Amino acid sequence: YDHSTGQVRIVTVWPEVYGGWGAKDTKYRFQWTYPICFSPHDAHVLYVTGNRVFRSTNEGASWEAISPDLTRNDESKLGPSGGPITKDTTGAEHYCTIFAFAESPHEPGVFWSGSDDGLLHISRDHGATWTNITPPELPEWTLISMIELSPHDPASAYMAATRYRLDDGQPYLFKTQDYGATWERITNGLPPDDFTRAIREDPNRRGLLYAGTETGLYISLDDGASWQPMQGNLPVVPVYDLVVKEKDLVVATHGRSFWILDDLTPLYQLTDEMAQGQFHLFTPRPAYRMPGVMGGGRPAEPGKNYRIAMGYAATFTESSTPEGDTVRTFLDAGTNPPAGVIVTYTLRQPAESVSLRFLDARGELIREFSNAPEANQSTAPHVSTTAGTHRFEWNMRYADARAVAGDKSTERDLAGPVAPPGPYQVELRVGEESQRASFEIRTDPRLSATPDDLQAQFDLLIK
Repeated sequence: YDHSTGQVRIVTVWPEVYGGWGAKDTKYRFQWTYPICFSPHDAHVLYVTGNRVFRSTNEGASWEAISPDLTRNDESKLGPSGGPITKDTTGAEHYCTIFAFAESPHEPGVFWSGSDDGLLHISRDHGATWTNITPPELPEWTLISMIELSPHDPASAYMAATRYRLDDGQPYLFKTQDYGATWERITNGLPPDDFTRAIREDPNRRGLLYAGTETGLYISLDDGASWQPMQGNLPVVPVYDLVVKEKDLVVATHGRSFWILDDLTPLYQLTDEMAQGQFHLFTPRPAYRMPGVMGGGRPAEPGKNYRIAMGYAATFTESSTPEGDTVRTFLDAGTNPPAGVIVTYTLRQPAESVSLRFLDARGELIREFSNAPEANQSTAPHVSTTAGTHRFEWNMRYADARAVAGDKSTERDLAGPVAPPGPYQVELRVGEESQRASFEIRTDPRLSATPDDLQAQFDLLIK
């Protein structure tokens, strides 16, 4: 499709009209949503799958089949549906097709294929030969929903499958570490009736797995040996796909839009020794100085409120947490990620006194926040003292200016300047003990301003 001209070029593998036909009467069979992917090794190579794997090297102008039929090809399941006068076959009913496909990110020409009728194949010679590597424990006619190739090991892969259409709601997750020669079922900890649609391995930590089921999200810290819920505020919803983008987890749901879990870095830093301590401060990931949302609105009131930004009015409500912090919930718009430095810490037991101190590269104090802020800082975010894992967001600003009594013209413009790019430290104090971690504030890469420009701006504003 050329957006500048509106011209559309059909690049279908086999442009055949199949409305009203049974799948057995078509030359090739394609799923309603069949796999389409570019080679991770050559952006000019495109793959699509029907009941066979097809490859194009000229943007779909021509295609070649690089596999035989990789399905069961059972004609008893390929007839037309509907009737007797009007057939309702539109292609959505096609069966015995390849539902999952991937090329190895480590080795060009190593292909993995999974069908909707329960067969798994691999080719390690660019499609010249294919080997059936279906797990013996996988029942016949299981739909192979996803094949996840490990980003850490070329021989390792994970598979998610479902049988709910056959009245079997069990989760089916498998892993192999030898190119599919052997498989291990990895469903310990998953509910017995919550079937699995997706599985991904984190590219930043080997053995850290995420699974999407019919009701939500699960996590494994031990390469699938055990699973635990990772639901949080994610609604009960089918999870169809997952991807780790840099160090955020993006979740694609069926019916409740996209959800993003910002900042997975604490999961990468988990150790057995950490669980033995009374508290722990995780090292924050680098934070970027991002511009605020343009627009404005009246101060929030009880009930629905509106914020106008970039020509769009978003509706929101505000509520307070048990610690006294204000939480804004948008009713008709998404929530932006935290705009400041995300600090994560854990407390093994409730604590009486907890504070977070932010320091510059020389160790000089910038801001301090605690569970008992001073009266003149009552609007500052609170630091939680309850047992568990907590997140705190520092907006990267220095202390606010002092208000001038009776000066209405400046009462909304007291925010302190934003810290310039550079190295910083955060200190967690719990009672008389403390831990420190270093982090970095970076410039928005989209801006032309140099670090010297931003430092000069800060030097002026801090006077």
